[in-house]
Amino acid sequence: MKIVNDRLAFKKFIKDVAQKVVERRKAKGITQVQFAELMGCKQSTIARIESGKTNPTLRTLWNINRVLDMEWDYPFPLRQGSTPPPEPYIYASTSLPDMS
Repeated sequence: MKIVNDRLAFKKFIKDVAQKVVERRKAKGITQVQFAELMGCKQSTIARIESGKTNPTLRTLWNINRVLDMEWDYPFPLRQGSTPPPEPYIYASTSLPDMS
């Protein structure tokens, strides 16, 4: 299987994720400073995530999920000729899965 290396598609994906995070944070009525406190990081980290200037780790995405009650479901296209969905599927969750 040949892996597709498409930097532009990846950058768009990161921007889409960033936009969804901003929308959800604002919908919850919290500032970047408050979000950073809840995430246990600096406000500058939140600004980089929300501007799409950083590639969040899985741990960071997990914490975003925890704080903003979001779930992430994105089928990554790994095969030549695969077509990604128009944007990541990110939606509000009523509860977090039990990870114990």
